Amino acid sequence: MEVTPMPLMAILDSSFDLLRNEYRPLLLLSALFYLPAHVLCYALEAIWMHPDLQVQDLTSDVLLRLVGKFLLIGLPSRAVPGALSLCVLLVASGPLCLYILSLLLGESPPSFWQAVRQGIGPAFRLIPLALIVMAVFLGGLFFMQLLFLVIVSVVILAAHYLFASDVTTVVTIVLSFVDLFVSLLMAVGIVTRYFLFACPLIVYEKLPVGAVWERNATLLSRSQAVKLWISITLLLPVLLCLQVAALSPLNYVFEYFSFPPLLSDPLLSLISFCVTLILFLYILIVVVRIYVDCRVRREALDIRLLAQRLYPKEEPS
Repeated sequence: MEVTPMPLMAILDSSFDLLRNEYRPLLLLSALFYLPAHVLCYALEAIWMHPDLQVQDLTSDVLLRLVGKFLLIGLPSRAVPGALSLCVLLVASGPLCLYILSLLLGESPPSFWQAVRQGIGPAFRLIPLALIVMAVFLGGLFFMQLLFLVIVSVVILAAHYLFASDVTTVVTIVLSFVDLFVSLLMAVGIVTRYFLFACPLIVYEKLPVGAVWERNATLLSRSQAVKLWISITLLLPVLLCLQVAALSPLNYVFEYFSFPPLLSDPLLSLISFCVTLILFLYILIVVVRIYVDCRVRREALDIRLLAQRLYPKEEPS
């Protein structure tokens, strides 16, 4: 595969083509890790979470239990991963990243067990890094919420004296939506600038966790960071809508054909498992492709690879 600089839309298109052409080894690698976790989380959802969901009087204790269970296992039947599933996907991204990079760099792809042995060890370092990223993400959201709280208070106070009450209500609703969008934009921008390439940097370049943010900022120029910032912010809702569109009609189909719950629930869980894997693989391929593109632009990776192929180093006798 030729290593050349590519525009963002070409990266998105070629990532889909790579997923379509290499879906068998990619799905096999990811399913090796994620399938047991999905089955476990689905069993916990059915046995552990559903009894609390059926309680009519939701007290504060029941609500707190539901929130804790949701954060731990998510909703596997609706393709919503929890902390357990996300940790498994982070570990699975190590072997997958090595396999994808071998394809993008024109190297012979590693075998199944080679990818697992080489990628699974460094991938465990992605878990503490994910906690740091989540803390940064939530910190950015919290800071923007405080800032907008002051702005909204001033605007609402001025609107109360200058406009009618209906106008004040409309202004409050509009500012609330702007607040959520700008807060999300700010948090995604921080993560993009400093942590976007965490997986290839840790798994492929073998960097420690503390060196990821500096290396990530070095690879991304300001113009590239801004483009990716905006693109990722817009891409996340699109992927979420695609996930909802893929799963929402299933309930109506099952009800229309009178599927029994013992059959419809496992089918819905299986389809949500496939949807989660496909979205996860596509996002990972896009990130790795952008990483390669940035190294081509900033470090002339394509010229280095060409020089290595034309003038291979002689092995010592």
